[in-house]
Amino acid sequence: MARKKRVHQQTEHNIQNAFSLIAGGQLERAKSVFETQLGSQKTPDPRTLLGLASTLYFSGDTECAIDTLHLLLAQITEDDVELLQTGLFYAMSGRREPAGIALRRARAMVSDHSEILTSIAGGFSMIGDCEEAANTAKMAIKADDSDEMAHRILGLALFGMEDYPAAIDRLKKVTDLNPQDYMAHVYIGRCLARMEEWEESLSAFQKAWFIEKKHPAVNVGRAISLFQLGRVKDAVKAADSALKHISESPEDAYSLGTLYLHYLDNPDKAISALVIAVLDDPTNDGCMNDLIEAVFASDDPDSLQHALDALKEVDPDIGQMFLRTLDQIAPFEDDTSPRENPFRGIAPATPDGPVYQLRIDLEGARPPIWRRVLVPGHFTLAHLHGIIQAVMGWEGYHMHEFSVSDVAIGPILDSDGTWGHRSLVDEFDVTIAEANAASNGKFWYVYDFGDNWVHKIAVEKTLPRNEKMRYPVCTGGRQAAPFEDSGGIHGYYAHLEALADPDSQMHAETVEWLGKDFEPKAFDIDTINKKLGRIGSSPA
Repeated sequence: MARKKRVHQQTEHNIQNAFSLIAGGQLERAKSVFETQLGSQKTPDPRTLLGLASTLYFSGDTECAIDTLHLLLAQITEDDVELLQTGLFYAMSGRREPAGIALRRARAMVSDHSEILTSIAGGFSMIGDCEEAANTAKMAIKADDSDEMAHRILGLALFGMEDYPAAIDRLKKVTDLNPQDYMAHVYIGRCLARMEEWEESLSAFQKAWFIEKKHPAVNVGRAISLFQLGRVKDAVKAADSALKHISESPEDAYSLGTLYLHYLDNPDKAISALVIAVLDDPTNDGCMNDLIEAVFASDDPDSLQHALDALKEVDPDIGQMFLRTLDQIAPFEDDTSPRENPFRGIAPATPDGPVYQLRIDLEGARPPIWRRVLVPGHFTLAHLHGIIQAVMGWEGYHMHEFSVSDVAIGPILDSDGTWGHRSLVDEFDVTIAEANAASNGKFWYVYDFGDNWVHKIAVEKTLPRNEKMRYPVCTGGRQAAPFEDSGGIHGYYAHLEALADPDSQMHAETVEWLGKDFEPKAFDIDTINKKLGRIGSSPA
């Protein structure tokens, strides 16, 4: 018995030391300790799993951290703190559904512990569940009416639910508890601005400004209210003050950029703010479009290059996204004729030539959503567009484009016969054989520039043509494809979570849209091949 006690004490000592290593930034050593401890345990200990998940998360290995959290969630039975920490890790990783499960379980174990309830409410705020955040914050306030953070979370949740009068009342409670909380004044100002009470809104922002003169949120709010009250010169001064520090608060950059672009008539300053806004939220189509509008409104001939360089310096992929969007909405030049196919002749293909086995993966999908198809090499990328639409279940409502070795290829003619896309190679001119040779067997297809469905196309094999087989044909795949206009891969997963959660605010809308029996794991190869049978050797 004494030996077991000593072993237990040593295990506790090792785990505590490993958590200290995390605090000191020694993640690899901490990971090694936690893995050793797990190897010696018959049943995984929740604290050890939590420690391992922490090291994996802070090391950047989010997927392995999530796998560990799944195991941890199954092991925790009674500890509200461990459930809370698990929920917060899920929330930070963007896993809304398991975060909600862990946070609700943690909440069920406490009824009068204000500090833990407030942390749980903060977790719900992180995943955007305003209703649960508000309900939990109310529980924390009932336990301790002096809990400033609980009042703040409740106020922000009510703001997110667009109950502005109630949000103002709650945020005023925050300022009563802490008169120096300038962000509470900022959100009171934002509530009043949403209600178009501009004098009162400016008064709230001015109170925040007396406490903290440099924060961008304070000065953006002042600038907007001042402009609405006709005080344009003062609005410009406030906006310029915000711009000096906007990199410290990128979430305010979009509001500042649109203010400069649409109201203060200063596209160059708008570009500075909107570049930061795009880097903060690359999926915001309105922000990207406003940046491009500012570039074309600027009198600086180098404004486009400056914006592109700033984006690419931080993230080359966002720079490429900017160029793709630019190509779709930029004003047409006088010379709108299609570019010549730069790959012509590098891989001659005939109807009796080889067949290519392609694997088409939808990027960002977890678990992978993919299709395998056999396609003759003489088919053009126009054929392949129709094939991808068929195998992925798209309906062709939106624009598309291929990228082969950084060459943009797509449809040149619009439905009315006019030139539609600027600076594209015509997809009818490029064969699959040429695309394969030019890209070393890997190229991309983007569908719907709003939702931005990116498909990676990999040539797995080159096969001799089988005269008994009809091409194209789908030979494999996994998972149902997302549905049209579902908001990109993250929007699709949000709808799946809502479908599985009857308490979700999106549940009824999603059921009405998809039907309650929608099965995300379904893959119907027979239906796909019936669609492909209509393509045959004719382009889509």
